[in-house]
Amino acid sequence: MSLPVSRSLAAALAILAALPLLAQGDTLLPNQKQRVSSSSKKFFIEMVPEESFGEKGSGTAYAAGKPRPLWKVDWFALRVFLASDGRHLVRLGPWAQDLEGRSDLAAAFYEEGRLLKSWRVLDLLPEPFKPERTASHYFWMDEESPIPAGFSRDERWFVLPLAEGSIALFEAATGQGARISRGDGEAWSYLTENGAFQQTGDRVQAKDLGTGKILWTFDSRFPILSPLFYNDGNLLIHNGYGELFCLEAETGKILWEAAPQPHPGPWEERITWKRPREEDE
Repeated sequence: MSLPVSRSLAAALAILAALPLLAQGDTLLPNQKQRVSSSSKKFFIEMVPEESFGEKGSGTAYAAGKPRPLWKVDWFALRVFLASDGRHLVRLGPWAQDLEGRSDLAAAFYEEGRLLKSWRVLDLLPEPFKPERTASHYFWMDEESPIPAGFSRDERWFVLPLAEGSIALFEAATGQGARISRGDGEAWSYLTENGAFQQTGDRVQAKDLGTGKILWTFDSRFPILSPLFYNDGNLLIHNGYGELFCLEAETGKILWEAAPQPHPGPWEERITWKRPREEDE
């Protein structure tokens, strides 16, 4: 009789020993003093908590190398984003717990410490969805999105990837925003100061983030198999035929293109480099 009891006891002890490990991923980290710099490194904000947990605390913004405070906030947050102008700040809410009502703070926008606009999870996700969740909270933001939370390159926009597959887009200076859906499996996969670029099949489209208007469409004539690459106002596109296109991101104009040599089939007359396309000249 002692052997089964011993086995049961051993199993129980093993479960008890594993509980801290199982709960580790669901444990809030204690608040810590932190310094968050703008991308320009010209400004920073020091966030100081009053308690180990919660939002009591303060934040003070400074210009780099100068001891005089610029402005303050009377709360603490673990995730804040400071714009390069040293005036605008975005605060993300704490762990979300009200899954039924979705009343949790998602994001709030500030100018020199003054609240401009705040958004609840319900504002961004008005329809029911099935988020990833733990014993204590749920995830309304897609932390694994290829589009990370943060300012766009020119800091005109602030972007939040949402858990149900869309993105929320806000004017960084005002906090006013809108949601861009990824309908029918199509994703606005790359965000820049020139807009959002959508890659589907052999096409790339550019969309104005403020109006939702399609700005231009580019047809590469073969499926696009590689991710889009954006740099310094230009968009690079590589299709399945091996061609490489460099477009002006703002207009969609072809700046140059490269094609493999030699060319089989109907494209054999095309040279390796040319600008722009023959049919556009």
